[in-house]
Amino acid sequence: MSLHRSFLASFLAALVTSGLMITPAKAGPIEWAPVANPGNAADTTGYGDVEYTFKIMKYEFTNTRYAEFLNAIDPQSTNPQGVWAAMTATKSGQP
Repeated sequence: MSLHRSFLASFLAALVTSGLMITPAKAGPIEWAPVANPGNAADTTGYGDVEYTFKIMKYEFTNTRYAEFLNAIDPQSTNPQGVWAAMTATKSGQP
């Protein structure tokens, strides 16, 4: 998993566990869907079991939405809260 995807996955997991809602500048509020039924069994592939109730984003978190989020919380690109790493800023997939 790339550093960018790993950071985004960690970031979204933190949002889910904290119960925070992000309202990007243009995109509107993020909708969440509950994933429940703790203790259900996995399917024949070994996936699908849920050990605890949690929420997941209802719609895809796009690169555009992520950029809107970053621009909304850090319009001067000074990164005072350390929400992005310089290594995630690449062009055309180049490291």
